[in-house]
Amino acid sequence: MKKNSLPKPITILILTLLTALVWVGLNIYRSIAIKPAAPVSEDILKPLNPTLDTETIQKIEAAIFIQDSEVPPISVGGTM
Repeated sequence: MKKNSLPKPITILILTLLTALVWVGLNIYRSIAIKPAAPVSEDILKPLNPTLDTETIQKIEAAIFIQDSEVPPISVGGTM
């Protein structure tokens, strides 16, 4: 007895339709389930000042510099 089956193009069309429906359904679920973006304060959104702060740069350059010989050696051994 010969089994009645659908033609190959119909089977491919049905699988394509199922794939499209699952895809659309998951996108709808994702758009509903996703949380909205957190509000950002105005301080963060304000534009940056592109000029260099020369006073701060001079303070950094005038900072105390410690030579390697002035730093005491650090022992890593145990305390026995």
